[in-house]
Amino acid sequence: MLQRMKVVVALVVVLASVARADPPNLMLADLGLHVVGIGYQRAVSDHVALQIAAESYTPWTQEDTFFEVQGFVGRVRPMLYLRAQTPTGWWLSPFCQAGVASASRGNGVTWAVGASVGYAWLLAEHFHIALGLGAQYDQARIPGGSSRPAFGEIWPTLDGSIGYAY
Repeated sequence: MLQRMKVVVALVVVLASVARADPPNLMLADLGLHVVGIGYQRAVSDHVALQIAAESYTPWTQEDTFFEVQGFVGRVRPMLYLRAQTPTGWWLSPFCQAGVASASRGNGVTWAVGASVGYAWLLAEHFHIALGLGAQYDQARIPGGSSRPAFGEIWPTLDGSIGYAY
């Protein structure tokens, strides 16, 4: 029993030392092509962070009328920092998001999957800026048919965020 406890303690110490990014936490304002929201990012290793965000969603590039579809989505994404320690440098990030949307003919669901690549800066040890671009498959299912305002299409995505790292 004592031997197992030693192994568990050793594993915890090793894993805790691997997850030492400086700083490990990030509160952010997400400013994407179709979303504006708030999020949290946590480093889980030197080169990997997990990010969650709550977003206001307006797919204005997919609609015939500006603000025709509006909604709320939750987004989850791993951030894979390619050359530098999280939260700086070149990154690659697959993502998925899902939520609810409303339009003049009713309410429905919306979801997207995609990936982005970009670069992140950490200024004065705490001020975080990230910019990126990528592609996504974005779908909104609004009752009443498959015509606008419902859609399911591949579109480019732009990622931008500012935040405070601690």
